[in-house]
Amino acid sequence: MATTKNGWRIRFTYNDTADYWTFRLYTPLNVPIVIGIKIIPNFPLNLFYGVTSLPFGVFGVMTNLDHIGRDDFRNGKAKFIFAPV
Repeated sequence: MATTKNGWRIRFTYNDTADYWTFRLYTPLNVPIVIGIKIIPNFPLNLFYGVTSLPFGVFGVMTNLDHIGRDDFRNGKAKFIFAPV
């Protein structure tokens, strides 16, 4: 689990059966905000979530790939980002 400089906690999970990534976001006190958001390349991942406790901004993945595989974050082919608004 990764912790941001503001204390938000992000957990990434890979589903090897279906071959996709998801992420979960927690408050600094480890309270879940959103769980199981499927990671899709070059798309704002939290666009359709009306949760007021989300940080102001957009989560996404920058890549030239059409699909993010198991090792694509590790090998640098995909990068998870947060763009504050």
